[in-house]
Amino acid sequence: MRSPAGLTVERLIVADDASAPDLFDAEVFNRLVLAEKHGRLGSNDVDERLALLADAPIDRVSSTGLLAVARRFAVSMSGYDALYVALAAVLDCPVATTDGRLAKTAVEQFGLSVLQMPSSGR
Repeated sequence: MRSPAGLTVERLIVADDASAPDLFDAEVFNRLVLAEKHGRLGSNDVDERLALLADAPIDRVSSTGLLAVARRFAVSMSGYDALYVALAAVLDCPVATTDGRLAKTAVEQFGLSVLQMPSSGR
């Protein structure tokens, strides 16, 4: 979306091995559909971004394989967020998020490292 958060994600993907639970694609798709419905993106823009998403060098990790680990985190956050946090814990890497509350929980309750990104300005 060329937002500050989007540009940060782009730099992370280019500079590093990026991983996300496989639900990442569904969540990005949902955001693109909403942007189109609210007039922030045109149909061609959505199609172009979906093609970029499909080609993005992001290792999609099966959510099924993360469920047992995510269960531990889900006591303090949504199940969706718990999958991202579980993946970061398994890979021993920072959780990248714009969500201040999620970042605080990951650090304070679970001792994880966090890369706090600029707000997406939703």
